Amino acid sequence: MSGANIFYRKGAYLMTIDELAARVGRLEDTLAELSAQAEAAYRGPYAKLRETYPNAGKPWSKVDDEELARLFSAGNTQADLALLFGRTHNGVRQRLERLGLIQTAAASA
Repeated sequence: MSGANIFYRKGAYLMTIDELAARVGRLEDTLAELSAQAEAAYRGPYAKLRETYPNAGKPWSKVDDEELARLFSAGNTQADLALLFGRTHNGVRQRLERLGLIQTAAASA
């Protein structure tokens, strides 16, 4: 039986199964395009920061923590460490606080 002989009725529309399949295919293409656009529009909260700081918002590894502590203890500034680790100044400061290498901002106020 050919698809041209089978009809589908939806409301006032009458179409062949082939026409219906083509319409569904176009809808699937449109949905895929809209999904891709939405994903591109929302790249996450750190997308803009990562243009400058590629590791912003990413978890710190144990190796990163050890290297951060070693370099900070050797006299490197937080600004230098931010550049080296690809993280924001605030991210480095918070990590140094968490590692107990500097006082928290609230404790020093």
